[in-house]
Amino acid sequence: MSEPSLHTQTTEFAEVIRRFVRMRARLNVVQPEDLTRIMAFLDESNPSGRQATKGDYNLLFSVGMILSQKGRVTMGDLGHTLDVPLSTATRIVDWLVATNFVERRQDADDRRIVHVELTESGKNMLRIHSDYMCKRIEKLLKHFTPGERMDLLALMRKLATALEEEGA
Repeated sequence: MSEPSLHTQTTEFAEVIRRFVRMRARLNVVQPEDLTRIMAFLDESNPSGRQATKGDYNLLFSVGMILSQKGRVTMGDLGHTLDVPLSTATRIVDWLVATNFVERRQDADDRRIVHVELTESGKNMLRIHSDYMCKRIEKLLKHFTPGERMDLLALMRKLATALEEEGA
């Protein structure tokens, strides 16, 4: 029996991705009370006066992830990493400053440069989110053998690298 063609496999992958998109509501399971409380606090302190959207939360947590990895970044670097306009990065940072999750600090050598970094409250928020995400992933990975988990992880890393290289 011959191996399936790249076109056939691409079609099958597209269908699996469509299944994931259709099931995205299942990814929004009941959140821990701490995370729900944080999200309510973010909504209350939203400078726009409206409830945050899922896109807002994704940006907020993406900022946290970036800052936890890099320590601190400039506003320009943050906008570039998030792939959003500087005005959007500024809006999100303003919001996170208002909630005391991040702080702005002027560069010691060049006062025109402003760095953004996580506060202790921001680190705690991110830890709560990360713990929740890990528990959720662990629940899903129980359906795989240890070998399958290793294979899946290797393939996902390879896919992530390909996506990163495509965007470079």
